[in-house]
Amino acid sequence: MTAPRFACPACGGALAERSDALVCASCGRSYPILFGIPDLRLTGDRYLSLEEDRRRAQELFDAAAKGRSFEELLAFYWEKTESTPPAIAARHIAGVRRSVDESRPMIEALPGERFLDVGSGAGGSLVAALRSGRFTDLFGIDSALRWLVIAQHRLKEMGRAGAVRLAAASADALPFSGGGFDSVFLRHLLEHVADPARAIESAARVLAPGGSLGVEVFQRWTPAPEPHVGLWGVAWLPRKAQRAYVRWRTGDDYSAIRLPSRREIFRALSQSGLELRSFLFSPLSPGQRASVSPRFGPLFAIYALLAGRRLGRGLLSRFGPLLRFTAIKSRTGETIPS
Repeated sequence: MTAPRFACPACGGALAERSDALVCASCGRSYPILFGIPDLRLTGDRYLSLEEDRRRAQELFDAAAKGRSFEELLAFYWEKTESTPPAIAARHIAGVRRSVDESRPMIEALPGERFLDVGSGAGGSLVAALRSGRFTDLFGIDSALRWLVIAQHRLKEMGRAGAVRLAAASADALPFSGGGFDSVFLRHLLEHVADPARAIESAARVLAPGGSLGVEVFQRWTPAPEPHVGLWGVAWLPRKAQRAYVRWRTGDDYSAIRLPSRREIFRALSQSGLELRSFLFSPLSPGQRASVSPRFGPLFAIYALLAGRRLGRGLLSRFGPLLRFTAIKSRTGETIPS
């Protein structure tokens, strides 16, 4: 079984590796290697330009070189992100700390040896994949180089830096040729991309025939507080009103968050040649419970009751706060008619 290799995100051509860059043999584009991480992006992410992101990444790399631990680097990142209110930053940090345990059920459900995590962030899902010992080739992609520097430092602290290949790249232009991965994981990625359907299509393209896609996503039409900001009813508002409402209530910038609907996600699956296999329902973690106001405590009992019954699981798959499922790529690689 051939290990996946990076390819040009612009034309799909093979990349030749030099000491400081990857160069496309087909179109001649050059992609720098920064902090040991190939930067295969064509544009910046939804928050920062390429130049701004690289400056933040340098700042984090320098802080790590001066001896900051992963936890200290995480706190340092949010201290430097002055536009994010402290209460919202604390929610994000808590989510990073929970990510390894919360990724584990999906990691256990994904087969094969070649694993790609899209939207790696601080590396929680990669840590869970490493600890599972089930994959021989692990890759982590994120559109933000700054977060990959944090993930890299986390892996170094574990003594596993060489076990994962990281690269900065866009979810809708994954830098690989088609069919190279047995499993692709999109954990809380679809809420943060402009076009979830394109991200799913890109993931399907790099899956081998018969390969599995794992998705965790907060869905729009759920009777629960919006998980990023802890406010009830945000996602029910018209898209254009959500940003203003969150800014008014919390002071945070909600412009780059867009919770997709269940219908939107499953339409994209079908159009990308993917077939739903199964839903996963795991008990809520202590951290998830702590992230919600105590006045919403009764929701936990309702969730546990529904998750334990077949009819209840059907309701959760439609209206629960978290969609967690696996899908399989057609073995012929053909698109399934919608």
